[in-house]
Amino acid sequence: MQGTDNSWYLSHDFLGREAAAGSVFLDYRNSSFFTDDVSIIYGHRMNSNLMFSDVARYRDAEYFAQHDSGLLTLRNGKKYQLQAIGFQRISVDDKLYRELHLSNNGAGIIVLSTCDRSEHEKRDVLILRKVQ
Repeated sequence: MQGTDNSWYLSHDFLGREAAAGSVFLDYRNSSFFTDDVSIIYGHRMNSNLMFSDVARYRDAEYFAQHDSGLLTLRNGKKYQLQAIGFQRISVDDKLYRELHLSNNGAGIIVLSTCDRSEHEKRDVLILRKVQ
């Protein structure tokens, strides 16, 4: 999912219906083909083990080591192998968080960003890189 801003899919499902859980969605500034240096995907951290409920688990080094890769499949069928390279809890006011999308280093980074339920103004971010 991708909207014209980063607000719509926080409270709407993929059919456009109002939904408290919202949807997982790509930052409106990113290419839907994941060709940007940094692509940010947002999703709520749900109690029901859906969406980004596991992102916070990457704080644990053992969990991180055991779950350090993934696969991103695009609508056009293109697939990217992903390697987890970092986890950070970050303030929404932090310059790094606000300017993630401005990176220009060609790294092919994908960031999964979700809320930290214990601190409203914090985000848990899992940083991955495309390996193919």
